[in-house]
Order: sequence, then C-alpha cells, then structure tokens
Amino acid sequence: MMNRLPLSPPAFAVKRLFVLMLVAALSVVSAHKASATQPYALQYSQLTSFNRSRTADGHTHYHVVFTFSTGGYTVNFPPSVTRAINQNGQLTNDFSINVSATGPSPGEIVTQQITTQEAWYDLGLLTTGQTYTFTMNQTLNPTTLAGESWTRSA
Repeated sequence: MMNRLPLSPPAFAVKRLFVLMLVAALSVVSAHKASATQPYALQYSQLTSFNRSRTADGHTHYHVVFTFSTGGYTVNFPPSVTRAINQNGQLTNDFSINVSATGPSPGEIVTQQITTQEAWYDLGLLTTGQTYTFTMNQTLNPTTLAGESWTRSA
C-alpha cells in the first residue's frame, strides 16, 4: 500500500484554480450552445395527442401534444386558433393553427429524457348539425401535420 503525501498548500491551490477555470470554461460553452437553436421540422410521429373533446359548458376543445426523445426542443404554439373567413366576410367552419419548432444545434448538450410540449385550444360553442374542420400546419416545410373533419352532434 502506497502512502500518499498530502498536497502542499501551493500545489493544492494550483489544482483548485485549474478545476475552477475548467468549470468556468465549460459553463461559457454550455451557455453559448444553449442559446443556439435551429429551426426544426416536426414529424407526425412526434404528435402524440390530437384529441377533440367537449366540456360541460358546450365548448369544443383540442388537446395537442408533441413528444421528443430528448430535451432541447421548443414548439411555438399560437395563442389561439384561426377561423377562416369566406368571400362574403363571414366566418367559416374551418379552424387552423400554424406551429413552428426549434431544436438543439449540432453538438449541443441536451437532457436525455422524454420531454413533451402541449397546448389546449378552445373552438368555442359550435352549432349542432354543422360540419367543422380543424387542421394543424407547420410553418417550416409547410405541411399539414394533422387534421380532422367532423359533424357536431347534440
């Protein structure tokens, strides 16, 4: 068994200074990388909930959830749905949202855990017997990620 001599005060100070400088350098790199995100094209397979429900007050709602295998992603959901207007200036039965997302930059350190981003949308009181549509589009590589058409029942 080897006996180790304790570090002398100057050697200990040098070692401690080196560790502090290394931590500071890694913090700067990590902070820089954390702020560098890039546009990300959402995949349909990441859409884990696109469900319509009706509450006791009669409002129709949509619950939208995206699930990612790691951290570093942000889905930019609009604050409310858009309802189309026809040529006569009247509201139609077509609702939509446009979402965009950012993802981690190459080499960025991210959490290794499943993360979710979700939003709820209130379509309001809908008329019985009318047919409605709700679509979700993404702004990067403009495509429709999900959509549904239904007739409002009593």
